[in-house]
Amino acid sequence: MRNRGERNLRKGRNPSDVNRLAITRATSHTGENEQSRKQHTLFLSHPNSDIIRVQVCSAFYTLCRQILCITIFINHYKSAKSILIYPQNPANPGIVAMVLQKPSQLLFYLCAMATQQQKSDAFVRLLTIMDELREQCPWDRKQTLQSLRNLTIEETYELADAILDEDLKGIQEEIGDIMLHMVFYAKIAEEKGAFDMADALNGICEKLISRHPHIYSDVKVTNEDEVKRNWEQLKLKEGKKSLLEGVPNSLPAMVKAYRMQEKTKQVGFEWENVAQVWSKVEEEIGELQENLKNGANQADIEEEFGDVLFSLINYARFLNIDPESALERVNRKFKRRFEFIEAHAPKPLQEMQLLEMEALWQAAKKLE
Repeated sequence: MRNRGERNLRKGRNPSDVNRLAITRATSHTGENEQSRKQHTLFLSHPNSDIIRVQVCSAFYTLCRQILCITIFINHYKSAKSILIYPQNPANPGIVAMVLQKPSQLLFYLCAMATQQQKSDAFVRLLTIMDELREQCPWDRKQTLQSLRNLTIEETYELADAILDEDLKGIQEEIGDIMLHMVFYAKIAEEKGAFDMADALNGICEKLISRHPHIYSDVKVTNEDEVKRNWEQLKLKEGKKSLLEGVPNSLPAMVKAYRMQEKTKQVGFEWENVAQVWSKVEEEIGELQENLKNGANQADIEEEFGDVLFSLINYARFLNIDPESALERVNRKFKRRFEFIEAHAPKPLQEMQLLEMEALWQAAKKLE
């Protein structure tokens, strides 16, 4: 029998209310009476959110730690990307439920999150292992700050891939790999007498406290933009000579352009609206075409092409699009479709006509 909250959800009543939602567990538990089932009721937040926050009674929280999974019937919550379940007692560790499938009945696996002490213990364990490896392992003893640099870049890109794939297990693994590199750098610096991990962590803690006066002091802010402006102004007060000083030279060009535009926005160096930005894109495209028409030299054409890209990145920013991620998704789409052509080509690609390959391309599109 459905409870009143579930009937309200299915009838589409006020979604801003906190609703009760009955659940059916995927594992069987004998001897359960009606009263105990009511104790397992979930309390859900607004259904339009990407992340649903769920509060459960202590009895259900305890049960969640014992069973493998539950099936939740939530027609009004199908758009959610993830669900966060936590106990009524905030002193207890929370539980995160990861979406496995998204029909009207959603299946979630539950995994208990570590306590603050457990997180601290895990970090100390990594520090201890690093000490042991640096002392006993020939490969680890040989490493320097410079030798680790390219490996760190590789690990960072692997994390970026996992994020694009929304691969939470992969993200977990890559975070661990990058954390190892951070500990490694701190260990080498400690051996040089420069600093240790405590110095690095206390440094970032002090920086965060200093740059969040709206949290740790009496500064008032009303929105995210004010927070960003305060952040950049505080950096200048700390001794930075330019807003752009903190943008690494080795950043990929597209990411660097986006970051510079974001930073100069904080002091008002910004177009007023998206229409003006698009006009600038059209202006730069016109200048590029004019150079091509007049037979300009390659250096001038390249510069104009760069202007087009820079203005398009700015346009993406106004549309709240990360151009780097958008381009990477297109790269993956192109790769996937071309590999389909290779896999389904009736003869070597060199012997195929463009129209034949285009037909396979369109077939690949239909499968997406």
